[in-house]
Amino acid sequence: MSKSLLALSVAALVVATVVAVLSGVNPVSAAGIGYVLAFALTGIAIAFVLVGLPAGIYWLIKRKPMPGMTVAIWAVWAVVQVLSIAGSLMRHT
Repeated sequence: MSKSLLALSVAALVVATVVAVLSGVNPVSAAGIGYVLAFALTGIAIAFVLVGLPAGIYWLIKRKPMPGMTVAIWAVWAVVQVLSIAGSLMRHT
């Protein structure tokens, strides 16, 4: 899980940097770094919460980890990122 979390963090930072550039925010400036970090961390947090709730319920019932949880986190993160990018681009056009 730790390798997957590291890969997810790197992917989130790359996507957030691309969104910052597309939105006209300089990702190297102080405000840009904050924008990139907030965008990346928010997407990861939303994915973990949306997958964590059913995974927690599954664990309470079965007393074992939910199968496919890592894949589910990646899938939810990807959907959240696509929606965030679309919203960001529509706001800045």
